[in-house]
Amino acid sequence: MKHIMIGASALALLAACGADDEPKAKSLDSVKVEDIKIPSSNFKAKDYGKTSAALAALKLDGEASSPIKFADSSTKNGGAVFSDVTITGDDGPALLAKKMSFDGLNMTDDGPTFDRLILSDMSMVDEEEGVNIAIGDISIVEPNAAASAFFAALIQGEDTEGTPNFGEWAFDSMSLKNLSLAAAPKDEEGAVSVSVGELTMASLADAVAGQTLFSNIKMDFDIPDAGDFPIKGSLNLDKMSLSNLQASFIDAFAEAGSDPEKLAGVNSQLMGNYTSPIDQGYDQGVVEGLSLDVSGLSFSMPKSATKVVRNKDGVATSVVSPKTVFKLKADAEGGQLGQQLAQGLAMLDYSDLEFSVNAKASYDPETKETRYSDYVIDMKDGFSLSFNGGAFNVLEMMQGMTENAEEPNMDALGQLKFSDMEISLKDKSLIDRAFKVAAEMQGMEPAQLKSMASGFLAMGTMQASQSGVDMELVNQTVTALTSFIEDSGTLTIKMAPDAPVSMADFEDPSKLTADALGFSATTKK
Repeated sequence: MKHIMIGASALALLAACGADDEPKAKSLDSVKVEDIKIPSSNFKAKDYGKTSAALAALKLDGEASSPIKFADSSTKNGGAVFSDVTITGDDGPALLAKKMSFDGLNMTDDGPTFDRLILSDMSMVDEEEGVNIAIGDISIVEPNAAASAFFAALIQGEDTEGTPNFGEWAFDSMSLKNLSLAAAPKDEEGAVSVSVGELTMASLADAVAGQTLFSNIKMDFDIPDAGDFPIKGSLNLDKMSLSNLQASFIDAFAEAGSDPEKLAGVNSQLMGNYTSPIDQGYDQGVVEGLSLDVSGLSFSMPKSATKVVRNKDGVATSVVSPKTVFKLKADAEGGQLGQQLAQGLAMLDYSDLEFSVNAKASYDPETKETRYSDYVIDMKDGFSLSFNGGAFNVLEMMQGMTENAEEPNMDALGQLKFSDMEISLKDKSLIDRAFKVAAEMQGMEPAQLKSMASGFLAMGTMQASQSGVDMELVNQTVTALTSFIEDSGTLTIKMAPDAPVSMADFEDPSKLTADALGFSATTKK
């Protein structure tokens, strides 16, 4: 019966996908990421006059044999309160709760239901496994008959396999608050502790959950025997909020169970539910205050956000991710990972690494063209890589490659067609830093090593002339790369064919001409 805690904890993470009532005709520049907030509760308790019958059906009337024992109970206004509750299962330690309360108990043709269930001040100690768990409270408010059936089966100590799938559930909110877990197995070295401020999912109806919130998540871990070297560190997440998180994976994973073959096929099922290649599996997501420290290696990201816009049919037609900044730092005295990164950074003359990423994309359901604009990855004092362009049948290619769970179907790549493409790589000192390090390792001057690299490119030109590849394309590419290596600047490669080019076309060198591809390669200071 401890599955009450496990089920509620897991399900508080989950939601389903929805769509706007009307198509959005906004430009990508006008799309804004909004705050996602859990709506205030307007719950009002009801008395259906069926309290006794519902409690008897739930095996909570003190008469029937039940996995739930309690010291005292009372009923009032259609609800019930139980104190000093002990929940036992077939295996493992008991789950304790200071209080368990129901509101709106009812007895229907489908079985017992309730309008609200709250388990508060919960704890579980597994001395054999060295695990100690405490939870402030778990609650579910206004569950529909399908969700009530699941929790009723848990309370009755019955198998939940025959209850409705999660896709049939609905409720106003389900949450877990103030979780703390400490694990220090007696027969193993090391310890892990986790605390969670809140996990809440709200406004689930018609397979759509309006909001999902994770807040104040912290983890500390110390694993002396983790393989090559000890692992020690911490994870912190201030908040992650999502709107309309797709729930198809809930039933997919439940059906797969622990079967490795079925689990391998879950990815294909999920991909089949995507409405477009830019579908994120949710409508909006915001992550705030994420940091990770592992054996001297630290990662931090103040904020990241993504907004998906859907048309009236629920198809994801545009996605925007504003600039996200994250940093990597190294503490050589903090552990082996820190030592390794610190050594690499020192060689390149960096004290830390700072990156930023931003992206925009759109999808046309009629033409099946996906367009990427202002996709930029920037490394401070290193480089800036940008991508713009369009492609057809991206979703079909993705679904085709994952249809076989055992191995990717590479033939699916043949469906992909490029309409145009522009890739620009701006050097902001990384080229000189890298050649300086490589030259020192070879006992050479950086200029000498650059000349050698240019020489290898020239040799490649001669070999390409014997393979049937268009020499105009080769010469432009080699000239641009040589200039980029020797003088730095911005390397830009463009492709703008008169008609879309498929992946199959790239298998025939005779079709890869600069004119046919609308190809150009340049380097500018």
